Amino acid sequence: ITPSSAEDFTISATLSTPYADSRTISVISTDFIRDPNGNLISDGTLVNFNFMQGDHLISLYRAPIIGGVARLYFEHPDRPMELDVVAHIANRAKSSPIQLKFDPFIREINASYNKEKRIIQVGPLKGILNQYLPDGFKVTFHIKGNDSNNWKYGMLENGKYELQMSEVLYTPGSYEVNIYVGDQSIPLNIDWK
Repeated sequence: ITPSSAEDFTISATLSTPYADSRTISVISTDFIRDPNGNLISDGTLVNFNFMQGDHLISLYRAPIIGGVARLYFEHPDRPMELDVVAHIANRAKSSPIQLKFDPFIREINASYNKEKRIIQVGPLKGILNQYLPDGFKVTFHIKGNDSNNWKYGMLENGKYELQMSEVLYTPGSYEVNIYVGDQSIPLNIDWK
């Protein structure tokens, strides 16, 4: 027996944590997807999962049906947000939307400038559970001033990162540095003499 087109179905989410930490994996599952005669939809049929913020598509994922159910494993975002998720099969059968809310993970950013070493020191940074942010968490620097407008990127190690202000890249003067980690940012003014 080959099933015909799928009927509308429901989806549900199981979040491992409520935090926007860019590393936690959670799951969205469909209920059993059937055709109008009650037959399970064929294994391998793809279900599209649209992650929306208002009218904007943020991400599109696909997961195959296995045993009548599709399970999507996805990574949490790196900043707090609310998303509506709706699933569909070939734009015919679809689910009602569900809402996912991701809370802030980073407590605050602390940063300083060491004049002697000409280094911007970030951290140690901790998350909501009072643990260091994971190694590899992205740190972004926007450096403006003295005819410079540069972006630099780094990754935390043991909750910290140091950016060397090299004389090759910058000349002495006043700089405004904005440091971004996840959804948090902090300004830092530097006078390099």
